[in-house]
Amino acid sequence: MINKAKRVAEHIHDQYVHYDSKFKDITKRAQMRFENKDQKGFLLDSALRLNLRDTMVQSAYKAISKYLNQDALNMQLWIHIKQEYHELVMLRKDNEIAETYYNSIVRKVFSDQIVEELIMFVNSFEDASLLLHDPSMFRRYDNKSGVKNMVHSILDDIPLKTEWYKKHVLIELLEGRIESFFESRLFPQIEIEVAKSLFFRNQHAYVVGLMKYDHQETPFILPLINRKEGLMADTLILSIDDVSQIFSFTRAYFMVETDFPFQLASFLKRLMPSKRYSDLYNSIGYDKHGKTVLYRSLLNYLDANPEEKFVLAPGIKGMVMSVFTLPGYDVVFKLIKDKFDPPKKMTRAQVIG
Repeated sequence: MINKAKRVAEHIHDQYVHYDSKFKDITKRAQMRFENKDQKGFLLDSALRLNLRDTMVQSAYKAISKYLNQDALNMQLWIHIKQEYHELVMLRKDNEIAETYYNSIVRKVFSDQIVEELIMFVNSFEDASLLLHDPSMFRRYDNKSGVKNMVHSILDDIPLKTEWYKKHVLIELLEGRIESFFESRLFPQIEIEVAKSLFFRNQHAYVVGLMKYDHQETPFILPLINRKEGLMADTLILSIDDVSQIFSFTRAYFMVETDFPFQLASFLKRLMPSKRYSDLYNSIGYDKHGKTVLYRSLLNYLDANPEEKFVLAPGIKGMVMSVFTLPGYDVVFKLIKDKFDPPKKMTRAQVIG
């Protein structure tokens, strides 16, 4: 049994490594798409990356089911598989994503059974605060030589091959924006921490950073666009509310390179303290892990508030879904009904699809 468990764990790990490599290859192309103004190619890559995980999980599930045959639903075997897999991923920089990948395969095998912690990573083995960190993910700038020189350095370090359009004008615009933020030319000491990786979405590339001053922090977001005249920007975003809109769950996911998803999500959390980690993982393309994080958050809340009960959400009753909430938990839960009230004629399967 141990040998069989080890083989299955190795297969899932190999599949995850293959998936991760493809995911990063697609993500890496975003800069080339931006530099070449290839919006069509970017959208194709976005769709490809979005569907990549489900395709590879399905492939792994079929291979494992065929190999295990009658042992596919052997709980004792899967307990060993989980242990073997944990040994393989525990020191990975993205072990939390690898665990969720494994969970997706297990849920396909045990599709009609409840979530079982013995065979799944319901709670991650690793405390997120202990995950490996890489300080070289960020660059730091200060205003000791003046705000204009600081802004100039930030622009010089942006890793794009595209020529700037009136760079000197942009530097003056950004300097003025920072001045107006402080409403004074008597600046405090400023440090700006910027992610080395750009955040790409649709026609924009975003410089994402954090401006620190007087023991305070505020977002520092520079949206760039590549026009025929060259690389340009017309604003600098320093408002948490505005940044939260850019990272809204209603927006498409960003293409951003990282080997440390948790560290990047933690950095974004500093920019937007009210955002859930689940939403931040979603925003950088790890939507399935975002669901995992949300599920764990719910379990933790229920454990801490055992007396709290689900209640029907206020408002007009829906024809297709029943909507629930928890009084102290800011999430709405929707349950698709088995049968719909007239005049709805669609089926439950159509809604799920």
